[in-house]
Amino acid sequence: MARRDIQLWLHEGTLAGAKTAFEGDVFYSVFPAKGVGREVLAELGHREAVLVLMGPDALPGRMVAAVASGVVGEMVTQYLPEAGRTPFTSVTALGCANAQQHEATVRYLVSLLPNVVFLDGLATDPVQSSLPQAWIDLATVFGDVPAWLTVRPQDSADAYGAAHPGLALYCHGRGADAKAVLLRAGIKILAGSRCSPMDATPSLIVPVREAIKRLVDDGSLVKIDGVWQFARDVSLRSHIQAASIVMRTYASASYWETDEGDTLVDRLNARNAKR
Repeated sequence: MARRDIQLWLHEGTLAGAKTAFEGDVFYSVFPAKGVGREVLAELGHREAVLVLMGPDALPGRMVAAVASGVVGEMVTQYLPEAGRTPFTSVTALGCANAQQHEATVRYLVSLLPNVVFLDGLATDPVQSSLPQAWIDLATVFGDVPAWLTVRPQDSADAYGAAHPGLALYCHGRGADAKAVLLRAGIKILAGSRCSPMDATPSLIVPVREAIKRLVDDGSLVKIDGVWQFARDVSLRSHIQAASIVMRTYASASYWETDEGDTLVDRLNARNAKR
């Protein structure tokens, strides 16, 4: 496909801004989750696409992600609510007429990155189908193609090292009373921990709500005297997911605190700075 056949929109005109390229009904768009990204979402709101939303987690170098397909405008309401914060800092949109049939493949390719975890906590099964070549062709125009869109990187277990394993952590935000311990590649919420007694806020985004539903369905979360409590120890890979479940709103990893009063993010950043 020749470059001259591609319609290219540049928003803000910089790499930090948002960019969208069209080839017929197929498009590739990459933009920040805030600011100018809202303008792009308004332009794409009526189109079908697969969205890949990503942002930093607590462990240095690790990202949290969500993948969804459907009408862009409807997905924005679920994953980037105006009324609340989310962990996502960037969005990649891959549009075509049958976006839903490609969602599983996109999710699988993203999952192969060694530093990405999904906020919904779902395992990803291998998928053999390929992505539309048009997406890859359009992405190469920008020169900053996501690794998951072009190659299948090799997974590396425990790539995050031993970051204070066993460190005791506490979360009391919004009236929660939760205790956890840090794992090598995640966090374990301990049995008896109580979630916030307050109602869930709009910023409790869809993937976290789905993770909560599975915990309720398998008996890990039970309601006692109107408050959700952990009936058993539960290990999660994302510290943001864990804090959000406990607080029933979007919560960054900084809501996990140590016995000394510093936050998990402070502790990990300090450790990373010494390397």
